[in-house]
Amino acid sequence: MRYNLQLLTIVASIVLSISTADATVGYQLNDIGQYELGMSGAIVAAPGDAMTVIPNPAGMAWIRGQGDAAAEIFNPTRSASFGQGDIGSHTNIYGLPALGWMVPVDHHQLFLGGGIFGTAGLGVNYTQQPYFVPNPIDSSKIIPATLNAYSSISMMIMALGLAWKPSSKWSIGIALDASDESVGFQETTSGNMSNGFPFSAGMNFSKSANAYGIGATLGVVYKVNKLVTLGASYRSPICFTPLTWQETNESVPNPVTGQINATGSTGQYSMRLNYPQQIALGIAVHPTQKLLISVEGQWINWNSTLNNVTIYGPWTQTGNITMDTNWKNSWIGSIGMQYIINSWLVLRTGYSYGSSPISKVDLYSNLLAPAIVTNQVTAGATEKISRHWQLTEGYMHAFKNTARSIISGTDIPINTSLAENAFGFQMNYIFN
Repeated sequence: MRYNLQLLTIVASIVLSISTADATVGYQLNDIGQYELGMSGAIVAAPGDAMTVIPNPAGMAWIRGQGDAAAEIFNPTRSASFGQGDIGSHTNIYGLPALGWMVPVDHHQLFLGGGIFGTAGLGVNYTQQPYFVPNPIDSSKIIPATLNAYSSISMMIMALGLAWKPSSKWSIGIALDASDESVGFQETTSGNMSNGFPFSAGMNFSKSANAYGIGATLGVVYKVNKLVTLGASYRSPICFTPLTWQETNESVPNPVTGQINATGSTGQYSMRLNYPQQIALGIAVHPTQKLLISVEGQWINWNSTLNNVTIYGPWTQTGNITMDTNWKNSWIGSIGMQYIINSWLVLRTGYSYGSSPISKVDLYSNLLAPAIVTNQVTAGATEKISRHWQLTEGYMHAFKNTARSIISGTDIPINTSLAENAFGFQMNYIFN
């Protein structure tokens, strides 16, 4: 059965608040590793380290054999208004690891690489008290309650890629992506009724559930000449097994009337959260030997996976619950620049813009999915420590964006805002 997504029925929105580390378009990571972070993600035609196996495995044919280890701190600042004043999320610090490697295996024509990468990880943790709701017994009366809205997701990809370089002009690559995602979410209101009896309503799936998926990435790099390089990649959807929870006494309350729209008995609840397909095209230009300018465009097919989300379970009288989240496809434009200062220091900077998958008219359906940042700037550097060792740093700031609307059929204002910062270090070991 379908419902209009009202404040306390937007369970799918909690799940979709996943998002990712670094500046996020939806919950897509713009950057993996500190080289890519410094270039603002514009590396499909300008590979720089072993992390290229994720955005474009063909790039492995153009880097030296190496091993890379990155650690990053991600700091999103979120707030939301549920019609009763702004509240901020209580969890604002996340860690993002990445490990990658690449080795040539056949006279510099075949290249093998892979790694384990954190590609998504965020959530929200809102608590509002008092939060006034209609009395479940007498909807004409208002009683104080506590609103708890929590979500957490982490997504890891283990990639294994192979690149082939048939000539000095071009390369082609493929990577198999095996992924694990972990999701937990909660949206409940609780309190005491006027007669003193406690009440609790909503959905509580706060115990994380795991799902496993598989996908693939295809890529190509073509060197037009010494000055210009082209790159392209296609990432297939990652199709996951269902997320499942064993829970009791779930409910979907109407936030206006206080009546319960749907109830669930004891049993198994499940849902799917697949990862969308995407295409990236890029061009890298070397105006001088020291300067690199890389421009990239990317399309992410959110609508195919997040147009709606269905929660299956032992719902009484209603059948399954389908939430229309109405995510739209996103377009991302990025530019990154790199300048070699000398033999031991390289500087980078970048900018990207990504359209939000959430339109203003669907804000109410996605209050807990603050996927609305659009502009980010980045900076980074690499220092050569020795013949084999390099240290790379990256920093990102996504400018605060606020979206405002009203609850459909009322004059109650709602809004959500999001800003992001990230900073990390990466050690690079060059094999030869």
